Amino acid sequence: FTIVPLTVHFGDEEYLDGVTITHKQFYEKLIESDVLPTTSQAPPVAFAEVFEEVAAAGDTAVVITVASRLSGTFQSAMIAAQDYEGTIFVVDSRTAAIGSGISSVGFDAEKARERHETNYVSASVLIILFFVVMIAAILSFALVPYNMALMEQKSLQKRQVQLAPAQAVYDQYNGMNSLIEQVRYGNALTMNSNDGILDFLAELEQKLPQDVEVTEFTSNDEQCIITMRVSDKETAAGVIKMLREFITISSLSVESILEESENEAALGDNSETSVVFTVNANYVIQTPAPPQVVESMTETAETEAAATAE
Repeated sequence: FTIVPLTVHFGDEEYLDGVTITHKQFYEKLIESDVLPTTSQAPPVAFAEVFEEVAAAGDTAVVITVASRLSGTFQSAMIAAQDYEGTIFVVDSRTAAIGSGISSVGFDAEKARERHETNYVSASVLIILFFVVMIAAILSFALVPYNMALMEQKSLQKRQVQLAPAQAVYDQYNGMNSLIEQVRYGNALTMNSNDGILDFLAELEQKLPQDVEVTEFTSNDEQCIITMRVSDKETAAGVIKMLREFITISSLSVESILEESENEAALGDNSETSVVFTVNANYVIQTPAPPQVVESMTETAETEAAATAE
């Protein structure tokens, strides 16, 4: 291998590193000199002389220079190598000393190119393998919560089927509670307590079938208007007859009765229907009996005395 020396300056004195000044002499002058040394890059002509010898011998060469950010040596080598394309390969070591100290003995430019191409192929394969592994890992992590969600969904659907009867009872219970609260609120607005309302509600809660849905309820001190939903007209007739037999109702009239579809968007003969009807019920008003007059013992004696005198 061949070293193209840099120029070392101690003031006005110039030396070629390793040629006209040894390393030992350099450090001795560094101690003795009053000025610090400076360096200058090797000129392109210095590289051209070496490149000419390589080309004349029919060889190829790799040139490793000091970092291009620290010196213009790399640029000088590139300028000189322009006339030797395919023979001279200039490499920026990107270091100040380590790269320059690498020995090029036995280093063949063609082998260097092959090594670079092999490295590129290996890197590409590694990158592809990396992405394959990453995709597989992401899919694995995604499948775990997905399978858990499916299992949870099936469990909830099974639980929903098991609790369907209880849900119907619970809905009826809530509906009745809501009805009672509405009546109590209406009773409070009247600011006049009416035992007929509470007696009617107690009898309604006791006798009303579970499949009857109360959709609307309004009341005052004397009467109430109830809208109910049942499955068919026969059931509606039975409910109306039952209400007429209530001991807490003095009279009952049917305001309206209508057959309608359970699902308004359903079409065809198979759509389920229900009957909605409204009744007006008058409460049995409890008229308090007049208080009995209890005569005192004095008043009784005077009455008997007057009768005897007559």
